[in-house]
Amino acid sequence: MKVLLSWLKDFVDIDVSVEQLADTLTKNGLEVGEIQSVGEDFVLDIEITPNRPDCLSIVGVARECAIGLSKRFTPPRLIFLPKISSAYLKETKFGVTIGAQEACLRYIGRVLLDVEIAPSPDFIKERLEKIGLRSINNVVDITNYILIETGQPMHAFDYDKIEGKQIIVRFAKEGEQIISLDETQRQLSKQDLVIADIKRPIALAGIMGGYDTEVTSKTRNVVLESAFFHPQTIRKAAQRHALTTEASYRFERGVDFPTVDTASVYAVDLISKYASRSSNKTTVIIDKTVDVIIKQVALSSKVVLKYEDVEKVLGIMPSVFWIRKLIKNLGCEIMSVSKESLKIQAPSTRSDLKINIDYIEEIARFYGYDKIPSQGLPELMVEKEPVLKNFSEKDFENQAKDVFIKTGLREVITYALLSEDEIEELKIKNTLPLKNPLAKSYSVLRPVIFPSLLKVAKYNFNRGVYDLAIFELGKVYSSINSEPCERKVAGILLSGKKYQDCFGNEIEYNFYDLKFAVETLLSYFKISDYSIKEAKQMFFSNSCSAEISVSNEKSALIGKVSGKIKTYYDLKRDIYIGEIYLDTIKKGMKNVIRHQKITQYPFIDRDFSLLLPKAVSAGEIIEHIQGKNDLICAVDIIDVYEGKQIPLDMKSITIRIRFQSDEKTLKDVEVDRICEGVKETLVKELPCQIRK
Repeated sequence: MKVLLSWLKDFVDIDVSVEQLADTLTKNGLEVGEIQSVGEDFVLDIEITPNRPDCLSIVGVARECAIGLSKRFTPPRLIFLPKISSAYLKETKFGVTIGAQEACLRYIGRVLLDVEIAPSPDFIKERLEKIGLRSINNVVDITNYILIETGQPMHAFDYDKIEGKQIIVRFAKEGEQIISLDETQRQLSKQDLVIADIKRPIALAGIMGGYDTEVTSKTRNVVLESAFFHPQTIRKAAQRHALTTEASYRFERGVDFPTVDTASVYAVDLISKYASRSSNKTTVIIDKTVDVIIKQVALSSKVVLKYEDVEKVLGIMPSVFWIRKLIKNLGCEIMSVSKESLKIQAPSTRSDLKINIDYIEEIARFYGYDKIPSQGLPELMVEKEPVLKNFSEKDFENQAKDVFIKTGLREVITYALLSEDEIEELKIKNTLPLKNPLAKSYSVLRPVIFPSLLKVAKYNFNRGVYDLAIFELGKVYSSINSEPCERKVAGILLSGKKYQDCFGNEIEYNFYDLKFAVETLLSYFKISDYSIKEAKQMFFSNSCSAEISVSNEKSALIGKVSGKIKTYYDLKRDIYIGEIYLDTIKKGMKNVIRHQKITQYPFIDRDFSLLLPKAVSAGEIIEHIQGKNDLICAVDIIDVYEGKQIPLDMKSITIRIRFQSDEKTLKDVEVDRICEGVKETLVKELPCQIRK
């Protein structure tokens, strides 16, 4: 939200420097990201949080300035429309019908006749241009000016271009199209709310007007629209059309119901002053007003704010006189006062003030967080693990991050909340729902990290980014025997192209890249006594998954994302994901060494293939090879084949064993002898045979 300093001064006497003002706003929760000098004026770029739509206006920010600077706030003046001249007896035909009543709770249409379209007065043009809005003409500029000042979007139609002189608010019909003001033809869906006349859509409601009914230099009569649209309806339509405007940005967050009318009256007043015909001195005629209200938006419930609750939460108790003054300055009405409490009614502009903790937060905000004394946390007795001496939790996490980054992964940070729909659709159990969620899409603490990473993949895929190698260190939450449990995990997601070889072939990420990332972490922390077996997990494909255990305790789950999960998240590419339980890694780690001697003697690899039943896992094969000889330094599965020339219930696995000594150069005869011994052991201990 770009705010002009001189514009703020219309409503509050600001006698401090712009830097001091920015500091005050930031301390009070409206972070000023940038200050730009424009001539003798300044533009403040303010970050507005989603719960404060009232601050998406000059008036809203001015009220915050007044409280923060202990100044008087001068509210906008109330304007009353003049009565229609008695000499003008004939009313023009005009009507409004709201068909989509759940998506539009109020619509005001005012017909203004004998309007002269001309350049805007200097003060309107300059203020709009300073905050980055292009001046178009006096009528359009006035609607934009009032949008910025009051937060209420409006739109002006050319009355003479409206077929049937009827405004119909409805959802679009399948196959309908509209050319928007940016001269783009848009295909509409049944979920798009439109403003239509009797023949076709003339605006994408709450987002952008239509090209066919725009106000131009030839316009003589205007229909001025001011409305209250349902936030979710506008948000979804804006996302579908990838179209964010100043209007949609405000409708998505919710506008003030009473301001729908006061802003419209304000616009009529300015249009009468600056768009009347100068040639014959004719004033703009306010011909007809239609105000259709489907449902009043109720005010927040009255709240009883107890002083003891303020002290209990903040640890301090400001004076009752100061609290009462603050509540009034917020625009709230104090319904009643007692020795112990206040009964408060929030204004329609402050939809975020719903319960007493909201008011306590306002008290903390303006009293000053820096003045609230810190409360020492109780001492906890924590038993130190011998192997982790002088190695803190933060050190451990930083080391793990370094390993992942060196493996080629990039860190992401996601929300630890899932939606109710995800939990129900994916049938995830043992979850911890929030008691007071902000929205249904963020209502349950995640029990696994996979959904968060898959949504990152979806976000990137939708924007044409298909090559992903990411990780996150975060927490998962579950309910075990009705008790909440919190656990720190690392999540990994791989998808798309890993690199392009010298022949131009694109090498894609696969399951073994995921396995390599986990094994690299285990190797770094000197964990060698781990086992691998097939994992049964709803997020994984049946044919490609693994559970890695350290000292017989499950430490990681890795696998290829199943088709069902990809369908749910609308993902059309192969994805590999993993979840590593950092507490078990810490428990199984040995003394961490950062430097290891590199042997000067070369290694020798030997490959061979086994034919064995599908039920035998690769982990079992590796377990039967590792530790059989001191010269075996690594065992890897490099290929798995099922298909032609292989029986239906069998599979072929190719194994690579690496031999290396720290003391001498190995000879082929010596390595071959050990390898033949390994093969004999496998044939004896497993139901397998060596493929020739």
